[in-house]
Amino acid sequence: MAIWRFILLNLMFITGISAHAQDYLNLPANYQFKNIEDYQRYRKHAYEAMKWMIRQPVQQKNAEWDLAAAFITQYLEGSPEVNIHLKAVYLKDIISDKNPKISQKLLIPYMSAMAMTQMDFPHASSVMIQNNGHQILLRLYENLRKENKNKYLEKLRKKNRQGDLYQWITTMESQEENTKTKG
Repeated sequence: MAIWRFILLNLMFITGISAHAQDYLNLPANYQFKNIEDYQRYRKHAYEAMKWMIRQPVQQKNAEWDLAAAFITQYLEGSPEVNIHLKAVYLKDIISDKNPKISQKLLIPYMSAMAMTQMDFPHASSVMIQNNGHQILLRLYENLRKENKNKYLEKLRKKNRQGDLYQWITTMESQEENTKTKG
């Protein structure tokens, strides 16, 4: 029963991104993140910037993309509402890739998808958060893979096509929890 609720929430999340899409980036002028009220004030802007980032073609990296990435990163660094865990088990091969263009173009949208999941579903499980991040990661990777193949992302792509990605993430999250309780 819980798996169907999870699948439904994921579908709502992913389709909601494109259904309410805006074609322009609307960042606040002279924003500053100094206290909790600032994060609350700019929450809507951060959420919209994350949606915008996720929808951008990975081949299109321009000044607007850089502005959005800077705003999102600053928001995520201090937001009390969002707590993104970038885990080596998921990212080590992406970050250490021989072609840094892959990590630059995928990391911010990946974090954005995880943050949006937390904002939409405050009690979301780590599996749901990671799965949503990975779905966006793989969707964007599809456009890069012709010129920039990545062994790790190819492995995840295969797991996703076979329907095994969710279970793999569940296993990784479970192993991490076991490590924390033993340590």
